[in-house]
Amino acid sequence: MGDLIFGGLSVVGPRIEAVKFTNQTKTELIQRLIVAMEQRQVSWPAVWDILTNELKRFEYAVSNNGTITYNAPSGFHDDCVIALALANKARFVFSHNQKITVFPHQRIEPTLRLPRRGIAFR
Repeated sequence: MGDLIFGGLSVVGPRIEAVKFTNQTKTELIQRLIVAMEQRQVSWPAVWDILTNELKRFEYAVSNNGTITYNAPSGFHDDCVIALALANKARFVFSHNQKITVFPHQRIEPTLRLPRRGIAFR
């Protein structure tokens, strides 16, 4: 299914990179994210409670042969954690490219405005 989606997106945005999820690639992504979070290189707005809750639930297990796996517990999702890990990978890759500035040093948080229905960012 991912190849089909990648094929369609690569026509629209030719600089899209496919990531094949194996236990090894997922472990590398998550471990790089852990280091970035410990070094306070990655942050997110407090109102992103879905991401925060997924990160709090995210867990690892070590198999008998020493293989580490990272996942959400059964019945929970980790889509936001994986998205953050992919964004962190892009941040790491692009920060070594002199032509691209992915994140400015001063980060501007969106201001929260409460309209009559729902929440809107401006």
